[in-house]
Amino acid sequence: MFHILAVGFYCQIYKNKPNIRIFLNNNFIDDFFIEHHDFTNHSTLPNLNFYKINLLEDRHVQSIKLQVTNSDSNYNNGFMTKSTLIKFHTCCLVPNDDYQYVLNKINSGKTLDHMEADMKVYNLIPYLNWQENDKIIENPLHLTIGGSKVFTIDLYQHCTVYKPKAKLPSSIAKNLI
Repeated sequence: MFHILAVGFYCQIYKNKPNIRIFLNNNFIDDFFIEHHDFTNHSTLPNLNFYKINLLEDRHVQSIKLQVTNSDSNYNNGFMTKSTLIKFHTCCLVPNDDYQYVLNKINSGKTLDHMEADMKVYNLIPYLNWQENDKIIENPLHLTIGGSKVFTIDLYQHCTVYKPKAKLPSSIAKNLI
């Protein structure tokens, strides 16, 4: 079944644009440079990229990986005062027939909730994970990110729709054990 993956970032560039590579089930989809868009400028949208991806019906688990390459800073003798920073604006997954709905919602300046009422449109940002120094960092929704990172998310098939696996934040899950 075809889905649309929409990806967009805020970005403050020091000298060089960061690069992002997108993978579906470890198959390369695309790479592009993230354009400058100030974190505080909410009157315009950052550049958005849309990808029509085929989520195979015979696989119950799909994996999306976003690999950010960003080593732009003035690091010298243990000090760093300037670097290129990014922040997620959009990372959502929709069935192909709901493409116009999501584009209209993004253009109106509204943010997508974790899950929409129709259970077809998903904001993937709260479900993204990245591993750093043997620690998994969850939900980069409000984080400003510097340096190179790899973000991953697993999607599970529910009837005919793929959605992120519902999860508890690790801080809550630890208290339940």
